[in-house]
Amino acid sequence: PRTPLLCSLGDGASRPPRRAPLALATSVTDFRFLWRFWRWTANTACYARQHDLPYYVFVGTPLKRATKRSAATTCPARKEELLGHTSKALSLHALAALDVADRVLFLDADIWIARHVPLRAFLEAAGAADVALPAPCYRQLFGAAVVLVRSTPWAAGFLATWFGLRCGPKDQPSLWHLVLRAAGLDGAAEEVLKLYHDERCVVDGALTKNECSCVDGGRVAADDATCGYYAAWKAANRAFLAGGAFPPGAVVDAGDVYAVRRPTFVEGGRVAYLPNVGSDSLLCGAAAPLRHVKFLRKEDRDP
Repeated sequence: PRTPLLCSLGDGASRPPRRAPLALATSVTDFRFLWRFWRWTANTACYARQHDLPYYVFVGTPLKRATKRSAATTCPARKEELLGHTSKALSLHALAALDVADRVLFLDADIWIARHVPLRAFLEAAGAADVALPAPCYRQLFGAAVVLVRSTPWAAGFLATWFGLRCGPKDQPSLWHLVLRAAGLDGAAEEVLKLYHDERCVVDGALTKNECSCVDGGRVAADDATCGYYAAWKAANRAFLAGGAFPPGAVVDAGDVYAVRRPTFVEGGRVAYLPNVGSDSLLCGAAAPLRHVKFLRKEDRDP
């Protein structure tokens, strides 16, 4: 659509708006993308109906003429990526501003609800945090496939800044930046954005993930990156693991993942980081209620 749409999915006539304890949300670039993941959309819609939860889908991409980047951004790109994930913060901010629910749980379009169990434990684990994120199933801290926000002024400011910092094909570097700032690690936060916003990774006016002139051959490898997205990834991991962001021992390098066994909170308690191992894991492990398609075999997700 030329103008982004925020749609409430349900059956029958539209119900009057109500403030719910929890609402579900996702965003897609267009209706073709929504059709590609129609099983996932139907899966989430069924879960929402079973548990009497509002379910919202943001369709479209931000309007360039109406939504400018933050004046404080150092993004070197002349072209703006109009991808679905650029609408993640915007859709969450809109739902918080519309006051549709006490909390809004954002699920990427390729998140599959594998176990139709109440998410009460997940909400309780997040405590009073304004923003909560489950630890990923791989060696990264703070992925953005699942985001829980509370409808508070602090969360609204966090989301507005996240959207204002959008740049290039990835939304994680600006998320790492904001979480590090919430933990009081301003220097590390700026370093992450500096590495991602490297002019040497701009190709034809667009910031790229790993096409950078800082290396011979022009393509940055994840293991030895010195500029671009992968360098920002490494810098964020170092900063989170160096101390100051989490209580000692809260995050453990387990080889394949940075393991989080119990809910933990960054300094100040505004951001919660939720388990990726054990019985309380939301995304990882055979018993987890949610699945990310990149970690799921096709035969396990298609009926």
